[in-house]
Amino acid sequence: MSRKLVSIQTIDQIDPIPGADRIVLAHVLGWKVIISKDMHLAVGDKVAYFETDSLLPETDPRYSQFMPRGVRHMAVTDPDTGETMEVSGHVLRTMKMRGVYSQGLIMPLPELGIDPALPVGAAKHGTRRAA
Repeated sequence: MSRKLVSIQTIDQIDPIPGADRIVLAHVLGWKVIISKDMHLAVGDKVAYFETDSLLPETDPRYSQFMPRGVRHMAVTDPDTGETMEVSGHVLRTMKMRGVYSQGLIMPLPELGIDPALPVGAAKHGTRRAA
């Protein structure tokens, strides 16, 4: 199965979460994602949007906070070369916090070293097959 698991998208809307002081609900592509107010993101900002089912690599320190939630080992096929390799990391799932569902992950482009000049929709395609 080939999907855009991570793509550059724009925040369409940000809503408060009742009873929450440090988190808000951002809307991207019709999906709702809980983000920290400390991220200082606003409507119209370009961000990296990670779809549910994206694998966050265990070896990348940017995703270390997710590893205690569970690590999965799987085979991943590079769509460009057809090469299959074993990887491990955390697979994003829909989660519920403060009574609100979060469907994916949003990260600022500079935090990932992504050029903000890239157009909305630019993506890293991924093909994965469970090991």
